Amino acid sequence: MVSLGTSAIAMVVVTLFGVPLAYALSRSTFRGTALLRTAVDLPIVIRLTGTNEELAVEILEGAGFSALTDMDDAVQKAVQLAQEAV
Repeated sequence: MVSLGTSAIAMVVVTLFGVPLAYALSRSTFRGTALLRTAVDLPIVIRLTGTNEELAVEILEGAGFSALTDMDDAVQKAVQLAQEAV
């Protein structure tokens, strides 16, 4: 039930904030557009450890995400992606 509740909350948040933000960023230019684009496009680093680590990495890579198991490699990749975005 926790997953269902979390999914419902995420759906509401995306609907209320994500959709209007995406529309605004795609249709207009306003003061703060660059800041919002940077915040939206930042790479996300999540540390995966535990029982199902291999399965999580497999799922992420299958979805087209970079999945690194070493934190140092993940930080280097995040810095590289951030520098490429600038």
